[in-house]
Amino acid sequence: MHQVRAPGRRARDGRLWVIALWVIAITLALVAIKAALD
Repeated sequence: MHQVRAPGRRARDGRLWVIALWVIAITLALVAIKAALD
């Protein structure tokens, strides 16, 4: 599972994955806050 091919693309995908995780986490947090306020 350790690929050494195309490190640049791998790094870019990694950054996109981190951003996607942040978006999901923030969305879940907002939903939880809204549910708590309601």
